[in-house]
Amino acid sequence: MEGIALLSPVFVLAACCAGVMGYAIQRSGTCMVTAIDEILDGRRTERLFALVEAGLWVSGSILVWRQLGGHTALPVGYPPSAASALGGVLLGLGALLSGACMFGAIARIGSGQWAYLLTPLGYFLSCAMFSARFGQRPPMVGGAPL
Repeated sequence: MEGIALLSPVFVLAACCAGVMGYAIQRSGTCMVTAIDEILDGRRTERLFALVEAGLWVSGSILVWRQLGGHTALPVGYPPSAASALGGVLLGLGALLSGACMFGAIARIGSGQWAYLLTPLGYFLSCAMFSARFGQRPPMVGGAPL
């Protein structure tokens, strides 16, 4: 896991943001796994519309931030590939098996369901192993690996 600093400021900030998102998920409807389950089982769309609303708030906030002269750089991205499609399928299978997406797992940890601690750890390790195996280095922010 060369190049991955667990205690880098960026990693600590990301962990804090994940915790805040987990807290928000416990009190709202921002989980795609739950939204899809609600559509399939309950034939309701409240959570789906909550996700759309959250996306609109974020998009609007970004537009306002840019109009006020805020930072305009986009996050680092990778081109689509078979490997990224496989990663998406594996992430979806993991969500199906555990019954929660990554942020849903964080929310469940916040509710005291400690078995979900393995979800972010597994996600982190799989990203590190993928980077090592396929030669893609983790994205860098301000010279520090994520």
